[in-house]
Amino acid sequence: MAHQSALWIAFSLTGAIFTYLTSTICLPLHDEQLHAVDVWLGFDWLAWYRILQTSPLLSVLLHIAYFSLILQIIASIIYFSYAGRPNRGYELWWGALFSLVLTAIISGLVPAQGAGMLLGEPGIPLESYLPHLQALRDGSANRFAVETIQGIVTFPSYHTVLAVLLVYAYRTERQLLWAIAALNILMLLSIPPYGSHYLVDMLAGAAVAFVAIVVTWLTRRSWNRSLSAV
Repeated sequence: MAHQSALWIAFSLTGAIFTYLTSTICLPLHDEQLHAVDVWLGFDWLAWYRILQTSPLLSVLLHIAYFSLILQIIASIIYFSYAGRPNRGYELWWGALFSLVLTAIISGLVPAQGAGMLLGEPGIPLESYLPHLQALRDGSANRFAVETIQGIVTFPSYHTVLAVLLVYAYRTERQLLWAIAALNILMLLSIPPYGSHYLVDMLAGAAVAFVAIVVTWLTRRSWNRSLSAV
């Protein structure tokens, strides 16, 4: 358990820094195009946001689900370690690592500031990473305090990636699978308003998760042997 915990801590910091590096590519923003895809798909971001504003209970429920991600990862480290299935924990970590690298690269090539910034309706909370993204893009800052660093990713949605990977990790845990699936379905519903993501961000995130699952399945023997030997 200590080994997996250390891996996640190291991954969280270095992964966040990597998203800062890919954000310095500074290609044109793609918010208009991403929003246009949402419109083509029939998804009305503002309508969903307004529904939550008129339903306090649903809003609180989705808010809790959105911010449950870290707790889910901690609980998974503990559960798989004590359940005698550490390999499943390593599988989750490896999938998250591979997905972040892929997600950060795509985000750097298709940068965006998020639906909340584009639509700009009064009262919409903006993502806390936006000042950092804007500073990286306009060159006004090239250093940040470690404690303020956070992931800078819009397209694809990394929250979506982890929601899919978490459900997949519990695929054989019959007593927990439905609870984990229900929690992460709620988290998926929360991602547009609380993550300022477009629907197409989530679809791309699901595709990245699928690729990560295939890659971890194909390479599971090699990474499992190398990680267990550390």
